[in-house]
Amino acid sequence: MARSVDVFQGHLKETLKHAAAHKGSAYVEILQNCNIFNDGAWFSLTDRDARSEHVLQLEHGKPMVFGKNRDKGIRRKPDGDIEVVQLGNGITESDLIVHDAHHPRPAYAFQLSHMEHRPTSQRPSGSSVRGARCHATKT
Repeated sequence: MARSVDVFQGHLKETLKHAAAHKGSAYVEILQNCNIFNDGAWFSLTDRDARSEHVLQLEHGKPMVFGKNRDKGIRRKPDGDIEVVQLGNGITESDLIVHDAHHPRPAYAFQLSHMEHRPTSQRPSGSSVRGARCHATKT
């Protein structure tokens, strides 16, 4: 399972390479601007000034940190759900979820892929589970 944006050329290239190398089925969603039907639809993801606040680049084995000042992250709540948190005031990177691109349960990818439907949350992009890489973006 993967998601990328057409103008993130390096990320898109790596995502497609991982999908091609994956044993079994791979699904890649590419968010692509169309000047006729959805011009500017992904501007909040592609605009250089807004990107750092809206894009979370997930890397296997690294905590989910994002923001212009790398001051936001994703942590797991006691009930198993996930949430966006502000780092500081006792919350550190060690409290955040460490991305596991090879997580054995699809629920992990499902939670990441549905972050966009939460208030003040990110939208995953890239590959996220079972041999995949992911980055999340806020809409």
